[in-house]
Amino acid sequence: MLVLLGPPFEGTEEEYQTLAGTTGLVVYDLKTKLKPGAWGLVRVLADQEQANDLGTRLSAAGFRIAVIDHDIAHDPARTVVALRSIELNRDHMVLHLRERSMPVPYQALLTIVRGEVQLGRNYGRSSGTSGASFRAVVSPVDAAALRESAAVAPLDAFAAADLHFATVFWVARIDARHFDFSALGNPAQS
Repeated sequence: MLVLLGPPFEGTEEEYQTLAGTTGLVVYDLKTKLKPGAWGLVRVLADQEQANDLGTRLSAAGFRIAVIDHDIAHDPARTVVALRSIELNRDHMVLHLRERSMPVPYQALLTIVRGEVQLGRNYGRSSGTSGASFRAVVSPVDAAALRESAAVAPLDAFAAADLHFATVFWVARIDARHFDFSALGNPAQS
């Protein structure tokens, strides 16, 4: 089970101290895992009851918490659909897929998972699901480590973002190599 912490986490010393007292983790470890204004992984626990208990304690301490099953990233029902472009309107977005376009209200968007897809790497029990082949690049240190590992072994990787919706099981993937960014105001760069 994954215990996640989300905004409006501000990353104050007081918040980190409260988290340390509630989770049993040290402040230094929490600061490396949790960044202000973003969702982050607090703990991975094998026991669902322990994860729910920790989530309840963190919620009672005033934090926004989500406890989810680790296997969600490997759910074969959540297939990845390539997104060619997107239109952002006042009250909805229009997703342009390969063979059709579909309007989606903004309220249907649950989250955007941003990362790097590494082809040819086996990270889990299945492939083709959201985040299963992602490697998070959070800091310049991570980027430097990625460059060093790429120098040792050639790696085919690209930036991507997965859009998860409350209304459908599939995930829309923005592949930086093929996505049309012109609707977002930057036609020259991904």
